[in-house]
Amino acid sequence: MAELWTPRPSLPAAALALSLQFAVFTTPAAPVVLYDSGAAHSITPYLEPVSVVRGRDLAGQSSPATRPAGNGLPIHTPELSAGPLPQTPVTPEVLARLQRLSRPVFLVGADAFSLSWLAGHRAELAEHGAVGFLVEAATESDLARAQATGERLALVPSSASQLAAALGLTRYPVLLSRQGIEQ
Repeated sequence: MAELWTPRPSLPAAALALSLQFAVFTTPAAPVVLYDSGAAHSITPYLEPVSVVRGRDLAGQSSPATRPAGNGLPIHTPELSAGPLPQTPVTPEVLARLQRLSRPVFLVGADAFSLSWLAGHRAELAEHGAVGFLVEAATESDLARAQATGERLALVPSSASQLAAALGLTRYPVLLSRQGIEQ
């Protein structure tokens, strides 16, 4: 009966194999990017109130010049301006995109036209559970004025550049729902 011969690795080869196996399990994997619009911002400034994440101090990781305020201000959407919505029909492609909304969304600015619109539609927006994006605001007082006008409505400072491009929007304030775009 013949014996099966199994070669034994030399000690350096075994050490190398063991170290490679250890390296594979301890090296963090690089993130997989599913979509990059080119307009991404680091999440670090938003984590600063926590100050330490996994034992690392985040305070020095971004420069003050590029760090947005804790409330996301100033916010600017260059593709949009305040004013009456042009009376153009909604294309089937845009309507198909709007069908993906789980709830109505409204876009407003901190300007007088937007705040007047928000005050006039506040009850209807609340009734339908609409979520708002403040697309133009420079200061905390702009944000506070818009939030006071919207009372209990969810209103988040956020650029709507991608949304404007996807839906062909040029004006705000607007309400986006599965039924279309209206002012």
